[in-house]
Amino acid sequence: MASEYSRHLSQTVTRGHKSNAEKGFWNGGPPPYGYKRMLCDSESNEIEILRTGQAKQLKNQKVKLVPGDLFEIAIIKEIFDKNNSKTLTG
Repeated sequence: MASEYSRHLSQTVTRGHKSNAEKGFWNGGPPPYGYKRMLCDSESNEIEILRTGQAKQLKNQKVKLVPGDLFEIAIIKEIFDKNNSKTLTG
C-alpha cells in the first residue's frame, strides 16, 4: 500500500511541476547565471525579486525567472557571440 501511495504522490508532483513550467513559473532551485527569481501573485503580477535563500511565503504565490544583473547578461552574450563566431569560421 505504501508503494502505491508513493507512486501516486510521484505522479501528482510531476504533473504539478509540469503544469507550473508550462505556465512559465520556476519549480525551484537556484536560478541560472544571469537570472533572478521574481515573486508573483496568483495572477502573475510581479511582487518583488527574491534574494538568495529567500522563499515564497504563501501557497498561491509563484516564482518566475527574470533577467538579472546586467554584467552577468553581458558575459552570457559575449560567450554566445564567441561561440557563434567559432561555428561560422569553422
